[in-house]
Amino acid sequence: MKNFTSEPLKSLTLGDSSKVREGDEVGICGFPLGLRLPKGPELHQLTPIAQKGIVAAILPWSGVPNPHAFQLDIAVNPGSSGSPVFNIETGEVIGIVFAARVHPQPVQLPRPDGSIEEIGAVAVPTGLGYAVPSNRYREEVRPVTKLTDIIHP
Repeated sequence: MKNFTSEPLKSLTLGDSSKVREGDEVGICGFPLGLRLPKGPELHQLTPIAQKGIVAAILPWSGVPNPHAFQLDIAVNPGSSGSPVFNIETGEVIGIVFAARVHPQPVQLPRPDGSIEEIGAVAVPTGLGYAVPSNRYREEVRPVTKLTDIIHP
């Protein structure tokens, strides 16, 4: 194993997401799952994909001390959940990708005989992604209150 290294990977710094503003440049880096074609090989992304975009919106709205989510103008692919969202200038992680808005769309593939084969719907990213702000991970865990069972006569 010539190219193997035993050096530990560098850790990422968890930044302060309260400083994030709409329009801030951010990046994500992850391993989307790729596309599975029917009757064919299963394709998986084997190398990391880095993308750059901006924080399009702070949800529910700007000015909330610890918002619920960031809306990103990055085409987040299925399988990218868990990818870090980092500040382009500092490299600090300011969020974690958790969702992408996708819509199904059929795909047409040319066949060797010249005909077109339409395969099932594929989830196509809409150009938006969502991330949990890093400060949500700093919150104190509150105990869960178990409600009593309701028994109907």
